[in-house]
Amino acid sequence: MKYLFLWIALTFSLVLHAQFTAKLDLEIAELAAKKQLDGIAKDDYFTTLKELANQNVEAELNNYLQGAWWRYSHSVYPDRKEVRLSNARGILKFLNSEDAYYIKRNEKDTVWCDWNFDEGRLLLSRYADKSKTDQPMVEPFGVHSISEKRLVLLALARSKAYPGKYRSIFHVYFRR
Repeated sequence: MKYLFLWIALTFSLVLHAQFTAKLDLEIAELAAKKQLDGIAKDDYFTTLKELANQNVEAELNNYLQGAWWRYSHSVYPDRKEVRLSNARGILKFLNSEDAYYIKRNEKDTVWCDWNFDEGRLLLSRYADKSKTDQPMVEPFGVHSISEKRLVLLALARSKAYPGKYRSIFHVYFRR
């Protein structure tokens, strides 16, 4: 009986993951048909991030972003290749309407941030410590989608196919 329950739970989990992966693949394909996802010029960095981000998620952000932790799952490239990046923000926690932090690997890697959402962009202003007295480094992300259990952030990173240019990356987080 115990093994039957485990088998059912595992099967259900795999089906949900496959459905989510298929949905994200379709959304990336639709975006690729409209916009360039690789080979983005440095001058177009912020414009492209804004254009690729979902402009209609502000209400959902207010409902879902704060609360339980968001745990990093994987990243998806424009060619729909799934990878797990070692330098990703492992856990994201939005404490209130301004304060946030993320943990890369363990508690000593905690990075304190201020956050705000502006025109489809989620801006994390990163500080050296919790006191937030130093000059912050701003990390822009686009919000691709958010629901109660899943958050997909859009970032731009250096392109391997086009030196000196950027490509989009979709970072997938699930509620912890």
